[in-house]
Amino acid sequence: MRKMFDDPSMDIGFDLDVLITQFRWLEEGKMDEKLVKSAIKAARKRINVNLKTYPELKRELPDLLMESYSIIKESLTDKSSPKECKWTLDNLLDKDYYPLRRTLTLVK
Repeated sequence: MRKMFDDPSMDIGFDLDVLITQFRWLEEGKMDEKLVKSAIKAARKRINVNLKTYPELKRELPDLLMESYSIIKESLTDKSSPKECKWTLDNLLDKDYYPLRRTLTLVK
């Protein structure tokens, strides 16, 4: 498996960034669903490999998620995002979980 950083916690943090971003795109319907799901699967696989290699990093996951979300939130032009990530670590890492695409409701 190719590593992005020398520190495995940074690799996991990067992949959490990827997951949060891809979840948002999937939910918003901004990208091709197959491509987004493929990126999600790859990020989940890299995180799982890192956690098997470095099981002690499991206890750092909540902090890594908070850090990843705060970095992403700062870069968003829409500042109305929730204070905390709306997806749990269980959601992000569950191989069968994908957020549903939001549908617009027109008000008459």
